[in-house]
Amino acid sequence: MKNAKWRQPRPAEAAASIDSVRAYCSRLGRVPLLTRESEVALARRIEEAETRIVQSLVESPIAIAELARVAAELRGGKLHPRELTRDPVDETDPEPQRRRLLGLLDVVGALQAPRRSGRSSTARRLARARSALESVRLARAVVA
Repeated sequence: MKNAKWRQPRPAEAAASIDSVRAYCSRLGRVPLLTRESEVALARRIEEAETRIVQSLVESPIAIAELARVAAELRGGKLHPRELTRDPVDETDPEPQRRRLLGLLDVVGALQAPRRSGRSSTARRLARARSALESVRLARAVVA
């Protein structure tokens, strides 16, 4: 397709395209919009699911190792901050976002270190890691 030239669609192609758009718009008009209450309920369900995902990630040695690998790629410049987070990244200067993400991922990576004795120490480390991971707002591509 490197040398492909744009061409005017044939009348039959144009008509099929217009019919497809009309069919889509017609079906779209039949779908009820969310009410304010249902939108709030949906947002809560999404937040609760994200919290459960983060909880599962910090409790999984495999996920923690993978996040440490992601941090190493970010640190080495193989990964751009926009590939990691759903937060907007300043494309003119992504360095502050990269440093912020590395700091948060280092908190999660600290879970790989040998654990000190005591449940309260472990609970505090897990809580810090959960909070850090929630702040990262991982992109689905990283989680998947």
